[in-house]
Amino acid sequence: MSVLSKVNPLFERFTDPTPGDRYIYSLISKGDVVYIGQSKDLKTRVYSHLIDGKVFDQIEYYECTESEANELEANAIVRESPKLNTSLPKTKLYINENQLKKEISDCISDVVTYIAKKSCICFTRPPSKKISHTYVAKSELDEIIEKVKSALHELTKEG
Repeated sequence: MSVLSKVNPLFERFTDPTPGDRYIYSLISKGDVVYIGQSKDLKTRVYSHLIDGKVFDQIEYYECTESEANELEANAIVRESPKLNTSLPKTKLYINENQLKKEISDCISDVVTYIAKKSCICFTRPPSKKISHTYVAKSELDEIIEKVKSALHELTKEG
C-alpha cells in the first residue's frame, strides 16, 4: 500500500483542510495520541510523517490562529504526553530543565544576598586588600536553612 493511499483515508471524516490555514493535529495509533504538531499544510505534513515511518491510524485536527498555535500545541503536548514528541514549541508557558535550573539558581542567589545584606544576623568587616568579608551567625543560618527545608518538604508532600 502506498503512502499516499494511507493519507487520503485519514482525512475522509473531515472537511478538507485548507493549505495556508494553521492547524494543531494529533496522530493517533490504536486510540493513543502518539504525536502532536502544527502545520499550515496539513496533508503534506501528515504525508511526511508517514514517509518518516511514524505509525498511526487516525488523525484529529482543529484550526487555530498563527498567534495562538505554539501555546495550543504546547498545552496539548503537556496534556497528552505523546511518545513521539521530544520537545515543546517555544512559548512563555513552559521552560526547559536548563532554564529551570537557572531560574532556581538565580532565586537562591537572591535569597543568599538578602540574608547576607539585609539580615540582622550578619556583619561585614571593613575591606582589606580590596576584599570585603561578610559573616553570618551560624546558629541563625541553621535556623533559616531548617525553615527552607521544612518548606521544601511541605512542597514535595503536596506534589
